[in-house]
Amino acid sequence: MMTRMIGKRLLALIPVWLGITLLAFGLGRLAPGDPAYLIAAQQSDGPPPTELVEQIRQEYGLTLPWPVQYGRWVGQVVQGDLGVSYKSGGAIADELRQRFPATLELTIGGLLVGIGLALPLGMAAAVYRGSVVDQISRVLALIGASLPGFWLAFLLIILFAVEWKLLPVAGRSSARHLVLPAVALGVGIAAPLMRLTRSSLLEVLGQDYIRTAHAKGLAQRRVLIGHALRNALIPVVTVIGMSFGHLLGGSVIVETIFAWPGIGKLLIDGIANRDYPLIQAYVLFMGTFFIVINLIVDLLYFWLDPRIQLEQSG
Repeated sequence: MMTRMIGKRLLALIPVWLGITLLAFGLGRLAPGDPAYLIAAQQSDGPPPTELVEQIRQEYGLTLPWPVQYGRWVGQVVQGDLGVSYKSGGAIADELRQRFPATLELTIGGLLVGIGLALPLGMAAAVYRGSVVDQISRVLALIGASLPGFWLAFLLIILFAVEWKLLPVAGRSSARHLVLPAVALGVGIAAPLMRLTRSSLLEVLGQDYIRTAHAKGLAQRRVLIGHALRNALIPVVTVIGMSFGHLLGGSVIVETIFAWPGIGKLLIDGIANRDYPLIQAYVLFMGTFFIVINLIVDLLYFWLDPRIQLEQSG
């Protein structure tokens, strides 16, 4: 059953992926500027000659109709070729492969920070509903949701790097460099996760089987962890999966502020240099990663709630 479900999900994702390729290709072609002129300008000291621009346009197939260019590009993408950067002249797939581990590390760090803050606070707010703990948790969630990510990043730099000199500002040479960008990235998702954990757990705690578990004399911790939390995590897992994708794409600003050498900073450099193939490949890469994350979330549903399998089979 699991294999059949994965096969159906993969087939359903093919049109989505093709839509992403169309979006990435369209953005690259609708961007201002002549790519051939940009390449020729890098090869010339002054204004590039018209002959060189036309030669490059022919070499890169820019004179072909857009549908033909799109078909050739998709064919290259399927083979793992994302094109060549206008700025560096290197393969974009290699540049993304080199930079992606840094972005993934930062994203996982930010996600762990968000989960580490949200789940304990959300559980405490649900268990002690209406108490001081609940009120403090909700205030913290409101503050976390209201803080702009870039403002929090600069605040962390001023406090922990400039004033107290506890942590480094930029780079990726040690684990200490990960702390500030991960916190700046993770606080933003902690607020919605905390509120969702609280509301979901409150709903589960009101179910009949929870009251039955208490009536049997089971310890509060066992009821909470063994019975209530797993069912309460089903909607939370959805948001965590979506948050992972958003963090991955939203790390652009944080990577720029902290000079973190990931694909987000690579994108900013590409935009500054008008490196359209790089921007196009970034959109496709991130869109494909979103698709993979959504598939993983679907698989987690089956593990968290076996009833979904019964509904699918029915």
